[in-house]
Amino acid sequence: QARRRLSRTVESQRERLLRQAEEIIDLNQGMVEALAAAIEFRSEESGDHVRRIHDITRHLLEHTEWGAGLDAYSIDQIALASITHDVGKIAIPDAILNKPGKLTREEYEIMKTHTTQGARLLKKIPHIMEHQMFQYAYDIAEHHHERWDGRGYPDGLKGDEISMWAQIVSLADVYDALVSKRVYKGAIEVEEALRMIRDGECGVFNPKLLKCFMQAEKPLRRLYQ
Repeated sequence: QARRRLSRTVESQRERLLRQAEEIIDLNQGMVEALAAAIEFRSEESGDHVRRIHDITRHLLEHTEWGAGLDAYSIDQIALASITHDVGKIAIPDAILNKPGKLTREEYEIMKTHTTQGARLLKKIPHIMEHQMFQYAYDIAEHHHERWDGRGYPDGLKGDEISMWAQIVSLADVYDALVSKRVYKGAIEVEEALRMIRDGECGVFNPKLLKCFMQAEKPLRRLYQ
């Protein structure tokens, strides 16, 4: 009887701990989504933009060689982390963030700081820092504007110095920016956007990543219908 009572007690505690763990996961995910939503109040396109970046990132990781070796949980965490890529824009003045025309050189330098500002902001949230997603989110926020040829920012990383998750979010970000309407431009036809990406008009990407993207891109078009 004592063994049975102990067994029931242990099972009850196990179930309680599992519920608590699930609540913590939900809380952390809610905090990440709230951070992304905060940008929606500042920029006209960012609300739908972050959701599409999440879906594009997940799709490419699940359906191409780029996600080879990643388990389902890691893919979930990278996709979740992708929505924080532009969180640093909360520190960019409205006049620059929502400017309808081309930015001046000085304004562009300020805009570029959203990468380091985003990483700094994420580092100040203890709850997120304790989550596995943080390692992806921090790196993505800081490095999603690095380029394969080393001419990106903020650190000028080159080639495989850029993490595979920052690389995929970088390409997803460019694709979405091209085929979506923004305050400074209209939407570009998908085929023209793909040509621009292939020809290096919007940055230089890992050839393997480009191949994966081009092979798996068509289903993504439904996100814009």
